[in-house]
Amino acid sequence: MKRVLCDMDGVLVNSTETWLDEYRAISGDNLYPRDLKTYDFDRYAKHPKLVWKALSSGDVFRKSWPLFEAVSGFLHLGDLCDLYVVTYSHESVLDGHRAKIDWMAHHFPDFPEDQIIFTRHKHLVAADYIIEDNPAVLNKWLAAWPQGKAYIIDQPYNREFKHPRCKRVNTVLDVVMDIQEEL
Repeated sequence: MKRVLCDMDGVLVNSTETWLDEYRAISGDNLYPRDLKTYDFDRYAKHPKLVWKALSSGDVFRKSWPLFEAVSGFLHLGDLCDLYVVTYSHESVLDGHRAKIDWMAHHFPDFPEDQIIFTRHKHLVAADYIIEDNPAVLNKWLAAWPQGKAYIIDQPYNREFKHPRCKRVNTVLDVVMDIQEEL
C-alpha cells in the first residue's frame, strides 16, 4: 500500500484565513491571503511581530474550517493509501499540538491519533507521496526522496513554485483522482 503524507495548514485547514483575521483584529492592517506572494507572511505585514502574536493565541486552529473538498478527499485517501498527517506547530502557539489533534478528532473522528506526526523536518519522513503547501518543505522532501511524488495545494503564496515531480492541484480531492489513476 502506498504511503501518503498530508500537511494540515493550507492543505486540510484554512488556518491562513483565520490567522490573518486574528492579525487584522489586533493590528488594523488590511492583510489578506491574496496579498501573500511567498510563505513569509510577516514580510507582507505592517506589524510583523503582531503576525506571530496573532498565531500564538492558540485559538486560530480551533476557529479554522476545512478547506474545500478537504474532508471528502482526505477520507478517500485513507481508503486508498497508508495515510499520515505530518504537520508542524510553531513554538509560539500555546498548546498548538493539542489544538491540531483536537481539530483532527473533530473533523476526522476515526483517524488514529498515532498517525499524526509533529515535525518541522518533514523531509525525514519516508513516503510515496506528500501533499503540502509550503515550497521550502517540498524542496527538502523531494531532495530527500528522489522516487517520491509531491502535490502542492494551490495558494497565493506558492504560485511561483515549480518542480518536475510536483503537481499543482486545487484540492485534496484532486490528489485522490490522480493517485487513483496511478494505482
